Amino acid sequence: MDNIDLFSCSIGPGSFTGVRAGVATIQGLALSAGKPCVGFSSLSILAMNHSPNVTPVCAMLDARKNEVYAALFDCSTLISVPLVTDCVTTVENFLYQIHPAFGDTFIFCGDGATRYRETIETHLGERACFAGIFGNIANATHGALLVQNAFDAGQMIEPNQLLPVYLRPTDREYAKLDQQKKLRDRT
Repeated sequence: MDNIDLFSCSIGPGSFTGVRAGVATIQGLALSAGKPCVGFSSLSILAMNHSPNVTPVCAMLDARKNEVYAALFDCSTLISVPLVTDCVTTVENFLYQIHPAFGDTFIFCGDGATRYRETIETHLGERACFAGIFGNIANATHGALLVQNAFDAGQMIEPNQLLPVYLRPTDREYAKLDQQKKLRDRT
């Protein structure tokens, strides 16, 4: 453990349980070793499959409920730079947000892009390019590049500051909100 300078993990978006487990594990390791942490976006690591590329890269993960976790990146260098930060929305809303403000042609990657390919093609036609099978899977090497970049820039944080990024409430929080709404409607 003494040879490790920094601990890191994806902080989301993604599966609530998966993100929580990853963050908790890294926090525990970093706390026990007395070392700093770095968190990175799961969409950023996915977009880096297409670096370097001058065409903007739209990383999308299926968020269920007819929504995607999405972000748009400039991948003209080895490190992806967000043009539109991580959000949860419908595919249509995201497409309206990025086109034509950020270009005319885009590369789409991730299981959200695969699931909603028909919708994307309907809106953008031939201006939409889609990643092949390996372009849709996050690569740990790209995570290492993001972490090294953050380390070099001095962007480390204390383990207690490493927090998951949830872009919407959990199903349990939705149920609680529904229950509260029903109570209000009765009064």
